[in-house]
Amino acid sequence: MLKRSLSMIHLVSFIMSMMIGSGVFYLGAYVLFVSEASPLLSLLAWAGAGVFSLVLALNFVELGLMFPKSGGTYTFLKEAYSQRLASIFGYTGFLLSGSGSIAALALAFANLVRQFNPSLTTSTPLLASILIITLTGLAMKEISSNALVSLFITGAKVLGLIVIIVSGLLLGSQSIEMSLPSSLSFSSFMSVLAFGSIVSLWAYEGWANVFSLGDEMPTQPKPVIWSILLGIGGVTLLYVLFHLAIYRIVALSTLLENLGNGNLYFATIAMQALYGDAGAWLLNILMAVSIIGTLHALIVIFPRVYYAMAQDGQFLKSASEVNQEASPYKATLMSMVMSLVLVFTFTLIELTSFVVLQGLIYSALVIIGLLILRKKQPLTPRPYKVLLYPLTPLLSLAFLGYFIYNTYQNDPRSSLLD
Repeated sequence: MLKRSLSMIHLVSFIMSMMIGSGVFYLGAYVLFVSEASPLLSLLAWAGAGVFSLVLALNFVELGLMFPKSGGTYTFLKEAYSQRLASIFGYTGFLLSGSGSIAALALAFANLVRQFNPSLTTSTPLLASILIITLTGLAMKEISSNALVSLFITGAKVLGLIVIIVSGLLLGSQSIEMSLPSSLSFSSFMSVLAFGSIVSLWAYEGWANVFSLGDEMPTQPKPVIWSILLGIGGVTLLYVLFHLAIYRIVALSTLLENLGNGNLYFATIAMQALYGDAGAWLLNILMAVSIIGTLHALIVIFPRVYYAMAQDGQFLKSASEVNQEASPYKATLMSMVMSLVLVFTFTLIELTSFVVLQGLIYSALVIIGLLILRKKQPLTPRPYKVLLYPLTPLLSLAFLGYFIYNTYQNDPRSSLLD
């Protein structure tokens, strides 16, 4: 049996750790690009993406408290639709999206290490594998120990971002044009803002995975709701201030020139402008810590889905076994093996492309599932009901549909490079 031992602060650390990965360090370039090179529009896009993520998460809170069991999305799909659809989600995660996320992050870390030391002879897949194996060993410890690790790493991430924010706001000398482009009509403004928010959402991915800890998180509404508000709200505030600080340090013309030359890491440019090579080096360390923190959280959480599947007889039976520290260690080992297979068979870009679109589609299915369950299980206790029902889930679905369409039609990252 898994232990229900996580507190609100533990959940906040997992949420923030899964969200703050590598995306925030390079997506600012794409957001500025699609925001008509307007700092104000880009900051509004970052804020808008955070608000949407928060609204979307509150839909998940209703289901998470309604079904406080391991599995998260797997459990929600099973209750709303069928065991078959839930199992498809679970196997998709094991074979591709979940294990693919782990493999992609490990490869990103390995690439960063090789940038630190170009003379390193160890191959990128081998470096990635060493990191996955190391963190898997840690993930098989009790959940409270892993929560403390997550809390420590998240604290380091947040502290690093705060240092950049304070440096920019206090030491930066650039004036920021806080007005909208005069050529934009209201409809054009809304269109640009929506697409900028869509691009920004790539940096907000990950929070939904926390509900896979259903057997280990509180069953009372208050700590769960506050963990979502503080986790996603805190990340939103950090992201907006982070990019505001960059605009204070580096002139817009310089950023656009680097953007045109394919240099997307605006934060590196900013830190180098303030502190020289030492600043760029410290930022690379922050990026490495951010990737490790996200990877650790996913290695801990994803196996809870396979554990739930095994309990339902939908996965290898041994995946439901827990060790003396109440960890689903065999499911964790299986996840590790699948991730290692993907490390040696796919590239970073291929894995990222596979993962994102599937996550969006399943999020949309969960929101539709919430609507279905209001009709299908009207008498099931709901410790929390999403505010402004059915407007909140319907608006969430509309935006998700728009995001899925645009991601399918035109990957915002590749469009910049064409």
